[in-house]
Amino acid sequence: MRAAMILGTALMLAGCGHLPFGRRAASRGGETITYRALPTGFCLSCAGYTITLGPDGQGIFTGERNTVVVGDRRFAASLDAVRAFTSRLREYRPTGEVLMTGPPFCKIVSTDQNTVDIRWQGVEGRPPHLTFYGGCDVEKNRKMAAALFSAPSLLPIADLVGAH
Repeated sequence: MRAAMILGTALMLAGCGHLPFGRRAASRGGETITYRALPTGFCLSCAGYTITLGPDGQGIFTGERNTVVVGDRRFAASLDAVRAFTSRLREYRPTGEVLMTGPPFCKIVSTDQNTVDIRWQGVEGRPPHLTFYGGCDVEKNRKMAAALFSAPSLLPIADLVGAH
């Protein structure tokens, strides 16, 4: 009886601790997405930043290069924005890890394009990870590039990134 009470109390308290993302929310069936915009090549004005977005809409924007805000800023996205962001990325979410930065995924590689690196956390098994270089078979991957590079515009971070 005492063991059952302790276990019940532990389970109750497990949902009370606040973590900004991940474990608590993931236990409800959601996942945290980390999206990194990585300027590459000779693009001296391209923005470099990281977004970490939890399934409850709580996020952290980390401006790294050519952004209005440099460093960490918290933001809150509506559940509709979270759904739109995750839906935009869903079609390209791999099983395991896919690095589309050169052969064998890219037969023709253009230079001086940006890269996105996306990780999904809070899922069972090997967490999905996609790195996509925008110069990878540009014509063939035009739809994919448009979806991946535009996904952050669905979140309330425009004032943090700036016009790019």
